[in-house]
Amino acid sequence: MWWRVVSALIISLTLMGCSRPIEHNPKQHQFQNGDQAIVTGEQVSVYNKHKKLIQQSTFHSPTFLEARSFLTDIQQDLTAKHYADFLQGDIAYPLRVTTKGKTVIYKTPLQLQAKFNTVFTSKILNAIIQQDPFRLVAHTMGVSMVDGKVWFRKHGIYRIEE
Repeated sequence: MWWRVVSALIISLTLMGCSRPIEHNPKQHQFQNGDQAIVTGEQVSVYNKHKKLIQQSTFHSPTFLEARSFLTDIQQDLTAKHYADFLQGDIAYPLRVTTKGKTVIYKTPLQLQAKFNTVFTSKILNAIIQQDPFRLVAHTMGVSMVDGKVWFRKHGIYRIEE
């Protein structure tokens, strides 16, 4: 169980890179670069240091708190290298992966496990671990992260595009 404590600490320190830790029910979030996120219900608005709106997302399903919680969960699994937990609980099968115009569909954790390093490159894994929950983008198709390369819904990651 010590690894859970260490994982939580690593995630907390990673997320503190924004300048302050995530609170249970945040209303504001200050980024190190001067940007600020304002949370109003299920809407997250990000303003640059000049108070200009640069991103706005309205979360439905999942809600912002659910999306933030899911992101924290997968970050903990990936940071602790609990890939089996990640494959079993954080992926919504079938997982659709598109790379260089070619799409592969993984229907089971076993299929994905065989190609894990191909699908989840170190670049993608690090980007997920570094993803700030206040920079998630909500769409009608779900929530995107890693600049639109990874998509998830309430029950897990369902699409990866590179």
